[in-house]
Amino acid sequence: MNCNYKVRHTNLDQATLDYCEKRMARIKKLLPANSYMEIEFIDEFGKRGGLDKRVQVDISMPGEKQAIHLENSALDWKSSIDYLQNRLEEDLLRRKEKRIDEGRGPRPDKL
Repeated sequence: MNCNYKVRHTNLDQATLDYCEKRMARIKKLLPANSYMEIEFIDEFGKRGGLDKRVQVDISMPGEKQAIHLENSALDWKSSIDYLQNRLEEDLLRRKEKRIDEGRGPRPDKL
């Protein structure tokens, strides 16, 4: 799996990147091997602060028509990363269940 990090309007420390890497490791297990994930860190207001730490995640998977796009804004990077990790995990599990259910058909003896 390919993972790319982008940082806009801020300087991100290595501890935050390591935290993101650790939290997204669970997501990487749910994705196919040849998928692509892009994580973008954006500080909207800079030093003024506020609810401006935005993290965007885009995931492209082979065989899927639409990419997964999620974003969240919070007071700090860690809470935004945590929220996105939970949402991504739920979304990927839901897609996996849907794919399994589509493959199942009615039982031949019940027709």
